[in-house]
Amino acid sequence: MSRRRGSRNTIAQRIFLTVAAVILTGGIWYFSGAGIPLEEASSLAQEVLGTAGEQWDQLKDFSEDLSIPGKASPHPDAGELSLDASIPEGSVRVHVLNVGQALSVLIQTPQANVLIDGGENDTAPDTTGYLQEQGVTRLDLVFNTHPHYDHYGGLRTIMGEIPADAYITPDLPEDQVPTTASYEKLLDFLAESDTSVKPARTGTQYDLGGDVTLTLLGPVGTYDDLNNWSLVLRLDCGDRSFIIPGDIENKAERDLLESGAELSCDVLVLPHHGSSTSILGDFVRAASPAYGVISCGKNNDYGHPHQETLNLYQKLGTQLFRTDEDGTIVFETDGESLEVCTLGAAA
Repeated sequence: MSRRRGSRNTIAQRIFLTVAAVILTGGIWYFSGAGIPLEEASSLAQEVLGTAGEQWDQLKDFSEDLSIPGKASPHPDAGELSLDASIPEGSVRVHVLNVGQALSVLIQTPQANVLIDGGENDTAPDTTGYLQEQGVTRLDLVFNTHPHYDHYGGLRTIMGEIPADAYITPDLPEDQVPTTASYEKLLDFLAESDTSVKPARTGTQYDLGGDVTLTLLGPVGTYDDLNNWSLVLRLDCGDRSFIIPGDIENKAERDLLESGAELSCDVLVLPHHGSSTSILGDFVRAASPAYGVISCGKNNDYGHPHQETLNLYQKLGTQLFRTDEDGTIVFETDGESLEVCTLGAAA
């Protein structure tokens, strides 16, 4: 488990070396100008520099303390997160699971467990094991953002091991409901289970206990593309917020903006695995997240995340995490502080 720090001392080192050069040069000039021989002036200047150098370790420690993932300046409230500790009352823990070129997000409060998508079936055993390690024995809500295999493929296996009370999916036109064998098997499984299957209703709010609510922001239009039918979920805990928008692309992003939905958030799971088809500038600026999470597979065939996407968020000062590089990424907030840890990607 690690917190992503990046090259945290690089800037501080450059500043220190620049100041050191100025001290050394200026000191020699000053002491020699005072009539002190050049050799002695150089020695005195180095003593001054040495005094400054004694502060370097403290400077490094200080810079490390500031090097918490955040926007252009470090996030003032971030801290170290331990998954060994129980979730405090009134808090929420959000896990963006490392499921390769797919998506699966677990939301936990002391009162509720919510799963958004389940990745593909080949990662489902590991996902199930991870949920069980987090103490999940039953899921209160399961959302399938949209019926593409990389979002629903693992759900049947997961729910076969961990029962779910309710399953929520987009209310698709009949001609857009997939007819693939894997999706029909999922529908058959749901029909035979005790899980209540419900069509998504935009605007619905779910109380997850404490001061934590989950709101369906979208879809707000009708589309020809299943990606744009993705459920868009907003999680709020006190002053902190997360948005999980599935695979929405530019058209659905624009529709959300025009709907007046509240898009500003602390953490955004980037739409469509960081694709360049999902970076409508106005949408990204409206969200303006301090942290962005990209769920993508190592060396995937789609080239996700696209460089245009990385460039746009980096210009905004968003601190980006990637499951292919960082592994599973976990956030926890009590509505004020916001803590994050990464579990490391498999080699």
